[in-house]
Amino acid sequence: MVVTVMLMGTAACSSPHASGGSGLPIRYVVIPHPDDEFSVWSMVDDRHYNVFVLLTQGEGSGYCDGHGLDAGAGERPPLPQPFAGPRTATCAAQRLDSWRQFLDDMGTADPAVGPAKLIGVLRARSMPGQPTPTRCGPTGCGPADTVQLWIGSRSARIVFDLGDGQVTPRSATWAIQEARLLRFRLPTQHETDIVGATYLNTADPHWFRYDHTDQRALAAALSSIDQHVPQGEWGRTFPTDPRRSATFRVAPPVWCAAVCVSPGPVDPVANPDARRTGALQRDYGWLAFPYGYWAATTQPVASFYSQEQDFWHR
Repeated sequence: MVVTVMLMGTAACSSPHASGGSGLPIRYVVIPHPDDEFSVWSMVDDRHYNVFVLLTQGEGSGYCDGHGLDAGAGERPPLPQPFAGPRTATCAAQRLDSWRQFLDDMGTADPAVGPAKLIGVLRARSMPGQPTPTRCGPTGCGPADTVQLWIGSRSARIVFDLGDGQVTPRSATWAIQEARLLRFRLPTQHETDIVGATYLNTADPHWFRYDHTDQRALAAALSSIDQHVPQGEWGRTFPTDPRRSATFRVAPPVWCAAVCVSPGPVDPVANPDARRTGALQRDYGWLAFPYGYWAATTQPVASFYSQEQDFWHR
């Protein structure tokens, strides 16, 4: 049975714990690349302490040569500058810089996020049956055991470096379980569920077509491996996926805070010269494909950044 849930969204929700996260249950929001988080934003709400778990640093993007940046239209140049191209340390740093800025900016509009402070760069601990994965780069391969931990009163951020294009179900599971261990540093330890930015569609041409090995790996980890959270795992999908069990909606004020442009409409084809005012357009505009800024539609027609978002649940 498919349940369609139109949430009024985080901006319209009220919570007895809205002033802090210490009494809220943890929801892990697992993201393959910096910018995938908005594809599941309908499940980022102020009834949870949201822990954003980033698996890679997105260093494979071809946009790291800077050809997509339009600073004159209000897009924020990622730091550090200048651009150095894909598969570089600069590219990874720029992707993370945009990710941090987007979450900070959304925190001013969405009470489910709020600011977070860098606690430190840690070494992950290997667990029995969960050996530390490796990642490969231009100079060779090595353990992918570096973890950045950011903690705030409303949410936390955990950054891994599994390698853009190198995530496997096993390494995604390792990162999720490491994130679960890190909850003992957070203001709350009670867990609920996991939401994965797993949008994939190679089957239905009516919806945005997308396929990426890292999304596939995360989807496999959440759909076929028990991650040991009390209320199971959710994965983003497209509207006609037979596995779809629920649809959630980003609240209009939060939606506009992310995607709006001035003057409207949000249409990069018909309105290409609009100024980027929403956080998604400002902070991630330099990564927008195939047009100058991100298309935003009710359903996932032009991109997976849609206001209505469909999920399977395990």
